[in-house]
Amino acid sequence: VTFLKRKHGLMKKAYELSVLCDCQVALLISEPNNKLSQYASHDMAELMQRFKQVRKRSRHDNPIAFELMMAFFLDTFVAHWAR
Repeated sequence: VTFLKRKHGLMKKAYELSVLCDCQVALLISEPNNKLSQYASHDMAELMQRFKQVRKRSRHDNPIAFELMMAFFLDTFVAHWAR
């Protein structure tokens, strides 16, 4: 129950951030049962493509710091939803 409440709270905050700050938000949650949940304020595929482009540029600027960023979740998400 706690996980579900926190997940819904996080999704609500992501929605509020997108509305109040007029920004695009993509949220991926890898659940304990290997299920992926998502929230996107705009088209998720478009946001993921933009993230991948930034990821390629950032690897050259600061590769270690960037790899600590959500690369694992992006790769997992793309592999899961590309099927």
